Amino acid sequence: MARRSKGDRVATTARFPTEHFKRYRDEARRQGLELSDYLALIMAKAHDLSVPAYLDEQQKEVLPVAV
Repeated sequence: MARRSKGDRVATTARFPTEHFKRYRDEARRQGLELSDYLALIMAKAHDLSVPAYLDEQQKEVLPVAV
């Protein structure tokens, strides 16, 4: 089965402190996200940007609904 398109994106390289990277990777896994998707989500939220639609849909599946 083909992977659904995530839309127009830019590839980049980033360097993180070694002690930070493990935390980022572990949190991405905990949320069921690829590391690049997790970083895109966090960066969008940190800069008051809209969360990419494909991530917004994934988050609705992962997060419990508040009552």
